[in-house]
Amino acid sequence: MTSIGIDTNVLVRLLTGDDPAQEAVVHRLLAPYDSIAESVVINDIVLVETIWTLKRLYSFDRAALIDVLDGLLSANTFRFEHRDLVTAAVRLFIDGSADFSDCLIVIRNALLGCETTATFDQGMKGLPGVNLLHA
Repeated sequence: MTSIGIDTNVLVRLLTGDDPAQEAVVHRLLAPYDSIAESVVINDIVLVETIWTLKRLYSFDRAALIDVLDGLLSANTFRFEHRDLVTAAVRLFIDGSADFSDCLIVIRNALLGCETTATFDQGMKGLPGVNLLHA
């Protein structure tokens, strides 16, 4: 299978178009993969960094982040390291108030057999299997 992995900065350029020269380079890079299913790999780290960057540096609100995640997951071209886990994390993200990265952490820990995920992060309150610690 022909595939290419992309880094966070490539995905951010693709999603924001904030640097037209770099955006053009990204489009040229990815054009040969447009017709090949799951040929552009977005690993979990890149996805989490991208969502964090869009939120913190580009002020994307929750609805816009959900749209980005839905768009990436529905695009035929992209392959994910753990598509099922990412999809489950997106569902938690849609239904709750936790950050996307926290949702993915909880889902991955459950897959790894963890009974709970211990945290001090109040934003994770309400996520399944979270043990909220208090000092």
